[in-house]
Amino acid sequence: IAAFQPPPARALAALMAPIEALIRPDITGLEHVTETPSLYVMNHSLLGVEMPSFIHALYSRKGVFLRGLADHMHFSLPHGEVLRALGAVDGTRENVDVLMGARQNVLVYPGGAHEVLKHSATPKYSLLWKQRLGFARMAIKHGYPLVPCAAVGTEDMLSIVADLPVGFVR
Repeated sequence: IAAFQPPPARALAALMAPIEALIRPDITGLEHVTETPSLYVMNHSLLGVEMPSFIHALYSRKGVFLRGLADHMHFSLPHGEVLRALGAVDGTRENVDVLMGARQNVLVYPGGAHEVLKHSATPKYSLLWKQRLGFARMAIKHGYPLVPCAAVGTEDMLSIVADLPVGFVR
C-alpha cells in the first residue's frame, strides 16, 4: 500500500476529461492546501459524483495525490480494481496506519454509502456520519491535520428517482 505510485497526471487528466465536460466542477479554496500530509474529510454527494473531480483538482493543481479510503464492498465488485489502481484502499485502521506512517495524504468520507445512496426523505446535504469518529482518532494518533472539505451543488443537480434498499450498508 505504501509503495503505490499515483498514475501519471496526463493519464488521469485524459480519464477525467469526459466527466468534467459533463459536470464542470468549480473547485475553490485550493490556495489553502499545503504540502503537509493531511487527512481530507468530505461529505459524499449523491452517487459520489464529486470525488473524481476533487481528487483530480488536488493532484493536477497542487500536486497532492489523495489516497481514498473505500468501503470494503467496493473491492468485491468489478470496479474495485479500478479504485485500487487509482490509489484507493480498504478503509481499515490498519491501512490508515500504513498510509499515515508513510506520510501520504488521505481522503475519508465518513458518510460513505449512506450519503451516496441517500433516501429521498433525507434532506439535501445532510451529513450521515452516525458516530464515525475513527478518522479523527487516527489523525490524532499520527499528528495529521484535518482538512475539512465540502461538496456543494451536486445534490441540486441530481434527483432521487427511486430509493434503494441499503440495509446491507454498515
